[in-house]
Amino acid sequence: MSFSSVRLTLIFLILFHTVPGDAADWPLFKGDPERSGHVRQDVAVTSLALDWQFRLPTTIASSPVAVGDQLFVAGENGNLYAFGLADRQLQWIRPSGGAISATPAVFGDFVYILNLDGLFQAIHRVDGTEAWSFRTGGEKRFSAIHYMGIRHSDAPIRDPWDFYLSSPLVADGRVHVGSSDGHLYTLDADTGELLWRYRTAGMVHSSPALGRKHPDGHTLVIGDWYGMVHALDAESGEVRWTYATERDSVHQQWLGVQSSPVVDGDRVYVGSRDGYLYALSLATGEVLWRYAMMQRSWVVATPSVDDERIYLGSSVPGFVIALDRVDGTEVWRREVGAWSYSSPLVLGRHLVTAVMNGDLLVLDAATGEQRWRYQSDAARENHFGTLDPDSGQFDNERLGSGELHQALYGYMEYILHLGGFLSSPAWHRDELIISTSDGQVLIFRVQED
Repeated sequence: MSFSSVRLTLIFLILFHTVPGDAADWPLFKGDPERSGHVRQDVAVTSLALDWQFRLPTTIASSPVAVGDQLFVAGENGNLYAFGLADRQLQWIRPSGGAISATPAVFGDFVYILNLDGLFQAIHRVDGTEAWSFRTGGEKRFSAIHYMGIRHSDAPIRDPWDFYLSSPLVADGRVHVGSSDGHLYTLDADTGELLWRYRTAGMVHSSPALGRKHPDGHTLVIGDWYGMVHALDAESGEVRWTYATERDSVHQQWLGVQSSPVVDGDRVYVGSRDGYLYALSLATGEVLWRYAMMQRSWVVATPSVDDERIYLGSSVPGFVIALDRVDGTEVWRREVGAWSYSSPLVLGRHLVTAVMNGDLLVLDAATGEQRWRYQSDAARENHFGTLDPDSGQFDNERLGSGELHQALYGYMEYILHLGGFLSSPAWHRDELIISTSDGQVLIFRVQED
């Protein structure tokens, strides 16, 4: 088959799927503009089986997105990969020139990506060519002088847990994306023209969420690394309200909204590295309740929500927690053996959660009981002794030797090559899709009896 015939076939498929509103699609981080992570479909998850896997030559922190017959995966090597879901074939590779740790977004003919060099691009789905690009003021990882009390140097120390950049949101013909330069940008989705930008109080690695039930119209909600939550008029960028979470200005590890907000009707749920999950009024920013994490664990994973509960993972210790969505009381918690930065997926009566020790779990959403488990190849092999063979948890004594600032980065390198999950699960047309940190793209299907 010639390239031109392949291109015409892809054009037909893409034109047939020109909107992201198909309930079977997963076009952006957490699946919808509200970032709910909720699929109203009852699935026989206990019969999930690995249907396909493909290794990419990169570590992966971003999450897969899928629309129509196409799957898109972005890597830390700076490449965006497009696969055909029907034939499981690689369609094209688009180098971006910088690491991609933000989840892409798909709308119409384009895939939108942000890389670590500050290049935001609209890529043609059909062939991976660039439609337009926009330069932010620059992307970077969070760093601070004397971070975590480390005083061997007055140079800024990079936060080894700052894995993600802001993932774009497309709605009403506009694309919204946060930046490390401290701005939220709103561009015309077709042309890339800058419509407005809003200056926050700090770096923005949080992904914007859309609220549709504000009394004055559509509202964007986003967090920044200074610990502020901002609600903006989606049309003009004017501020509706701001809310300040707690801050630690001494060691700076309890600082900032790294997680992304979730909008649930007239409420906003957002986690912070101050150790709290907040429920705020979408209309006013008033605190409705807040939940204190055990051991002041950071909230890095973006929560997910259904009609009854909110679900989130913790940093240290490693738990998945369910809260009553109305008053924030704890419904259940389950120990999962390691920290969970991956954001959970609510799939009917079940919760899919991925853990950094290489476990992909399905839990009963009402009780937290485990219904299914998959362990990544690298975690099973455990070549570097990253996991304690008896407990299955990280061997912290082995991984954390040496001076603190050196041990942190060495620790993270071992963990990234373990095949754990920074990526969040996606559900697309009866398939569960996720990537491992060591570059495996995995697709699971429900096996028929």
